[in-house]
Amino acid sequence: MGDSAAEEDDGFMQQSPTATVGIPSPAAAAAAAAAAAAAGAAPTTPLAASSMMPPSPVTREQLEKRIDSLQQQNKVLKCELETYKLRVKSLQEENRAIRQASVHIVSPISPFK
Repeated sequence: MGDSAAEEDDGFMQQSPTATVGIPSPAAAAAAAAAAAAAGAAPTTPLAASSMMPPSPVTREQLEKRIDSLQQQNKVLKCELETYKLRVKSLQEENRAIRQASVHIVSPISPFK
């Protein structure tokens, strides 16, 4: 899973040069169906019928790789989130310290009144 950082591109999995079949995301599949309907093409397979078929071994393997990739990406994003939370906390503490140490400058009364 060395190349799991960017597995999704326009709704399709990135694949090795030897792979020829991509797995469309639900959004990409819906967009393709809408484009086909707009072009006047009849749908070849209803979505309900295709989802009832058990996945083939190749598709199952691709789905397992996709799950692994998404789990890895989820771990990375959680780590980034914790990093940002710590950064926010640090900046809040720094801001609090600066406010406590700040000097309020009050302008003197103008002699030209």
